[in-house]
Amino acid sequence: MAVAVLNAPRAEPARVDALRLGALVLVRLSISEAGVSEAELARDLQPLVSPVVEAAEWRLLLGRLVAAHIKDQFAVRRSNRLHATATGRRQAQNFLGVSPVGLGDWAAVRDGLLIARALGTPGLPARRLKALGKIEGLRSAIVIAAHGLKPRSAASASRLRNDLALLALDRAFGNRLQRDLGAKSGLSAKAARLLAGQLSVRPRDFGSDSRLVAGLAAEAIGVTSATLQAMRLALLRRFVTGDLEWPMAVPRPQARAEVAPAPAKPSVAPSTNAPAVVQQLRPAPAPVETGRPGPEAFARAVKALARPLAVGGWSGSRKVYISQVWTAVRERHAGWGLSEIEFKAMLTEAHRTGLLVLGTSDLREKRDLDDIQASATVFKNTVWHFVRVDE
Repeated sequence: MAVAVLNAPRAEPARVDALRLGALVLVRLSISEAGVSEAELARDLQPLVSPVVEAAEWRLLLGRLVAAHIKDQFAVRRSNRLHATATGRRQAQNFLGVSPVGLGDWAAVRDGLLIARALGTPGLPARRLKALGKIEGLRSAIVIAAHGLKPRSAASASRLRNDLALLALDRAFGNRLQRDLGAKSGLSAKAARLLAGQLSVRPRDFGSDSRLVAGLAAEAIGVTSATLQAMRLALLRRFVTGDLEWPMAVPRPQARAEVAPAPAKPSVAPSTNAPAVVQQLRPAPAPVETGRPGPEAFARAVKALARPLAVGGWSGSRKVYISQVWTAVRERHAGWGLSEIEFKAMLTEAHRTGLLVLGTSDLREKRDLDDIQASATVFKNTVWHFVRVDE
């Protein structure tokens, strides 16, 4: 439940999640048996709310939270120090997934147990908590949480790249891909990285798996600094303000608006004896599609577009360059909102499942070198160039 901090006039009132902030107060009070002064409590928690709560407001808000905890018998005040009651400590344990009593170090709890809680994985074992203490481990954990991937005890950048590529492929098919997303994609490392890069706010080739994970993690929590301390602080701040929801919402592809051209007016009225095709005005353009196709619909559409473009001799040998099919798909199905890398990945998935068949070039046709290079699609150590067309 998010509540306004104060009714002080401001353009956009500062907001925090009162339940989470109240739980953090109990966590801080539960760490040490010696209790905490209100000044220490304010000092330790203030960095987590400083972007949205001014110093004077923070003291007032903290006083209200402490008073509420004392009223609810979650905390008591003894000799000007605050102590969590047994009930308050249970509340803190339920929040973190493990008891913070006796840990004695707020920094260790903040950078370990609280980070795990902010990632939606409370109560992690010591080995997993230790991994969060390194920048690579924290980035991996953020990406896993942000994209709803299966948590792994040892998530290398290359393994995450493969998981992200499969996730991007599923989304390219409108989240209707019926396969185990934990299996290998069959794509080369570069192709998988390009595909995973489609999950970015600015889809691009990150150049390496580590930069891919780092970029997606930074986007997820809205931070530009690459330091471990900056990422921890940004993550906890967004958690306290209630901005974090795992996994992140996925933006749906938007259809590009198209204006139908006005039909051409013939300069001379056609004869009533003229063939029907001559008398027919330009047909109205097909309506723009707004949803991603499932695997079967995608394969049918590709075959329909490839058939009139195919060249070759007998049935079964007819084929069309992938680059030519991509051009046709981009024009005819603009509403799918596909990128070229998504299209090629969807082609290889359709080939893998037998919905269509791809072919390779022997590179003898030098005049088609541009088409061959533009069509190159790597899958399972093979470079594919053609979509085969069976009548």
